[in-house]
Amino acid sequence: MENTSKMFELNTLLDNREEILPCDKETLSESAIRIAKEIQLLTQHREKEICPCCHKKLQSNYAHRAILTCCGTQTCKACETHFFAEADGFKPHKQSSPCPSCKNIPYPKKKKHYLKRLKQNVKDNKPWACHIMARWYRHGNADLKIVQNRTKHFELMSKAAKAGYPSDINDLGSYYGMGVEGICKQSFSKSTKWFKKGAAVGHAGSLYTLGTLYIRGQGVKISTKMASELFQKSAALGNGSAMFNFATILLRESFHVTPLAANCRTLPIPTDVETIKRIELAVKYIR
Repeated sequence: MENTSKMFELNTLLDNREEILPCDKETLSESAIRIAKEIQLLTQHREKEICPCCHKKLQSNYAHRAILTCCGTQTCKACETHFFAEADGFKPHKQSSPCPSCKNIPYPKKKKHYLKRLKQNVKDNKPWACHIMARWYRHGNADLKIVQNRTKHFELMSKAAKAGYPSDINDLGSYYGMGVEGICKQSFSKSTKWFKKGAAVGHAGSLYTLGTLYIRGQGVKISTKMASELFQKSAALGNGSAMFNFATILLRESFHVTPLAANCRTLPIPTDVETIKRIELAVKYIR
C-alpha cells in the first residue's frame, strides 16, 4: 500500500509536466557505466581511509564506523570492541585499550568523566564531538541523562555539517526543508544548498531528497532527467525509496507515457532491446 501511494504521488507530479519524459540518446548500458564511475568518484575519498586498529580499509558507509571519544579517531565497528565492552551501554573493559592515535583511554570508567570530556571537546569546537553530541540531543540519551533538545541539536549539527559530516549535512538540509518553529525558517534555497553538498559527498539520503526537489521544482528548476540520475545514484547506494522512484521513471520512459496517456488502461508492448532492458531494470528495483 505504501509503495502504491508513492508511485501515485510521483506519477501525479510527472503528469503535470508539459513535456514528455526525456528519452536520452545514451543507452541504458552506457548510462549505468557512467553512473557507476560517478558514484566511485563520490566515494573514492573514503576508500583511502584506514582503521588504525586493524589496519584494514574502513567501510565507505559511515554507519559501519565508530568514532572514539578521546580524539575523534574513526575505527571499524568490530574494532571498537578493543575499547568498548558493550555496544549498547557505556561500561568499558576493566582494562580498556588506549587509543592508537592519542594514547588516551577512549571510554573512562565513570560516565560523568566520559561526558565531561566530550562536552569539553564540544566547547573546543571539535567537529567529531559536535557530531556525536548532536545525535544524542536529537534523540536523547537516557543512559547519560541527556534530554532531547532540538535547539542544541541544530546548533551542534550545523557545526558538524560545516566540517563535512555527511549525516549532519543531510539533517541540516531536512531542517531547512521543513522549517522548525523557533529554530529555523523554511527555506528551499538553503535546503537545496545543503542537499547538494550531501550529494557531492555521496550521501544516499541527500541524493534521493535532491531528486524529489528536482521533481517538485522546490529550490531548483524542474528537471525529470536530473531527478532520474539522482535517484539512480541513491538507489545504487542502497536507498529503497530511490529504487522505487527510479523504477517508476524508467517504466514511464519505456512506455513513452505522456500526461494524456497516463490514465490509459492499455499501453503499447515494447519491442526494441533498449526499452526491454529499461523495464527489466525497473522490475529489479521494484522487487
